[in-house]
Amino acid sequence: MTFTQPNSCTDAAQKQIIENFHLLGNWDERYQYLIDLGRRLNRDNDVPRIEENRLYGCQANVWITATHHDGIVTFEGNSDSLIVSGLMAIIFNVYSGRPAQDVMALEPEFLTQTGLIDHLSSQRSTGLMNMIEHIRNYSASCIASSNKGNV
Repeated sequence: MTFTQPNSCTDAAQKQIIENFHLLGNWDERYQYLIDLGRRLNRDNDVPRIEENRLYGCQANVWITATHHDGIVTFEGNSDSLIVSGLMAIIFNVYSGRPAQDVMALEPEFLTQTGLIDHLSSQRSTGLMNMIEHIRNYSASCIASSNKGNV
């Protein structure tokens, strides 16, 4: 799976995720794929594991940082669980590097089209939705600040 650049089409990012999942033969392979993505995410970023970056409501410990510049929001993070880190890698691939308005408008279709949402424990599913909600809330605050002329 390649990570998209800020100018890429968000739908293309979701389509690539869906395609990648469908190319994998079974759920053991798909979970291994998530673990591999998680290893890469944890290796490739340096998000400080401090209270300020901690996201609660997830089964595992999760740390996310968010930034915005010129209306574009960027997210980084890691977790002490490789599967959760893999889920974060997918979420960041879809949402990071996009205009805040696009993040707010984007529905995570990949969750149902890959069957991922049906194959996660209820706690992991709740944590995944909490991460997406956190990303959307941050994007909404960027839009509100921009509308006030504070960005």
